[in-house]
Amino acid sequence: MKQRIIMYTDLWHGECRSACLIVDESEKSPAYRMTAPYGVWKQILDKKLDAVQAMMTGRLKVKGDMGQIMRMPRAAVELTNCTLLIDTEFPD
Repeated sequence: MKQRIIMYTDLWHGECRSACLIVDESEKSPAYRMTAPYGVWKQILDKKLDAVQAMMTGRLKVKGDMGQIMRMPRAAVELTNCTLLIDTEFPD
């Protein structure tokens, strides 16, 4: 992947209210931002790397309320699992 891909997911109490690819980061104001190189995302989505482990080792960068994330580590895993549910093609 040569271009940056930004995916937005709106999760509320265990329900994904929306999910989409966006072009400009300023389009949405998420509570959390998770960023990683393509290879790291691929390992997470292929279940070869645990999302929490990736966060703790700095391979998956997270911006947001880290205290809240540390109290709910499974939520981070479920957030990354939501990417598997999006049926779309990435732009070239």
